[in-house]
Amino acid sequence: MCSFNDILALKDFGMDIKEFFFYQSKVLYYDLLMQRTKYPSHFVNDIYGYQLLIIERIEKFANSYFFIAKSTQNYALVGALVRVLADYVAGYRLIYLNPNKEEVLLRHYLYIIDGLQRRINEISGPLPKMNSVPQQMVDELNAHIESSCNYHLHTINVCIEEIKKQSLYKNNSDVIDCLIEQSNWRYKELRKGNRNWYSWNELYSKQALKGATHFTEFSCFIHGLSTCQLDGVIPDEFIDKMWGLATALVNKTIEVVNLIFDVTKEKQEQIILQVCKDKEFSNIMKSNESWNKLLNYINKIR
Repeated sequence: MCSFNDILALKDFGMDIKEFFFYQSKVLYYDLLMQRTKYPSHFVNDIYGYQLLIIERIEKFANSYFFIAKSTQNYALVGALVRVLADYVAGYRLIYLNPNKEEVLLRHYLYIIDGLQRRINEISGPLPKMNSVPQQMVDELNAHIESSCNYHLHTINVCIEEIKKQSLYKNNSDVIDCLIEQSNWRYKELRKGNRNWYSWNELYSKQALKGATHFTEFSCFIHGLSTCQLDGVIPDEFIDKMWGLATALVNKTIEVVNLIFDVTKEKQEQIILQVCKDKEFSNIMKSNESWNKLLNYINKIR
């Protein structure tokens, strides 16, 4: 059976960059659904089930990116979204795309600890009295915050216990204790010392992400330091570059998912057919004159 990528190579069935991005995001969506049937658990000690939550975050963000980016010419907004997507993908690849399974587990648990600790820092502490809000409601919110913090602390302790079960910890306990204290899942090496973590720019380059230098530059959009917010017509090539970078990031995610979850060629073809039947994708493609030719061709080779 001919693959969808083979079909896309034919000019008669070409897509523009936006349509192709949406196609790739749909491939990731159906890939995710396929894996979730095999790994339904969300527990932190389920290395496959939990990482599907990260993939789901990437997929949902990519879907949001599509609908926001295609409706605006705001270069700064689109650049900020691409930067966030790059962070998600670079982090995911660093953690899980590693032949050393013990190191995968270490980074996996450190990543969870980092996220939970940041969440605790964000919400901890009682809410102040508010004249416009009944005290009973404030007390209930404070109780909910305390309960959430306790649950997060419990999960952090579970992660630490899992780390300490590994032989990697037994041979490097002093170093790993330091990584746990710092919630440092971006470490470069198992050693003590300053600056033992990848900067985001280093992380983009290490993961061979196309446009690594651009992703770092896009931080100016996030921090509001760019003048690109000014009114004016943005050249199409700038917008197309953003779509190209975003598409490459989704492709990099699909590559890792196919490798880690052993998605065979046959399963990939099943996913392609699901995408072609997808109503949302069909609605996007109905304005493309080549879509009916593409769908008819796929039906003939099935």
